[in-house]
Amino acid sequence: MNMNVILPNGGTLIGTNREAAMAAGLTEGAIAEAEATLAAAESKGYIRAQINSKAGDTLSLLGTTSDASTIAILVGACFMASLDEKTSYSAFRTKANAFMQAISGDHDPTGIASAFLAAVQSGQIRLPALEKGIVAVLAEVTERGNIVAEAINPSAPQD
Repeated sequence: MNMNVILPNGGTLIGTNREAAMAAGLTEGAIAEAEATLAAAESKGYIRAQINSKAGDTLSLLGTTSDASTIAILVGACFMASLDEKTSYSAFRTKANAFMQAISGDHDPTGIASAFLAAVQSGQIRLPALEKGIVAVLAEVTERGNIVAEAINPSAPQD
C-alpha cells in the first residue's frame, strides 16, 4: 500500500510503502496511523464517487440541498411568524397552519409532512444525516460552522 508519511523531522515520504517507511526509521505506530489515514481517505473517495455516479454531480446535489434548505427556512419562518407572546397554542396552530397552507399551494402540508415522516420511519426514505447519526452531523456542522465564522469574523471573541 503506497502512502504519504510525514517524518518526525517534518519531511515527507511520498508514495512510500511500509518497508520504505520502516527503513526511514518510522515507528510501527506512525506507519499504522498513516495506513489508517490512507484507508479512510480511500473510503471517503469511494463513497464520494458512488454518490457522484448515482445521486448526481456536485451542482445537482447543491441544488437539492438548496431546495431542502429553502423548505426548512420557510417552515421555520411560518412558525416564527406565528409566535405571539399572548397567543394560545390553538391560535398559534391556526396561524401556523394558514402560513403552511399558503406555501404548500394545493397540497395538504400536514399530509405531506406525515407521509414523509412515515416513509423515513419505515426505511422507505433514507436520509444521509440519519445514516451518519445526528451526533456526528451536529459535530460536523459545529466544526465547519466555527471555521467559516472565524473566516468571516476573525476578531470575534472565542470561549
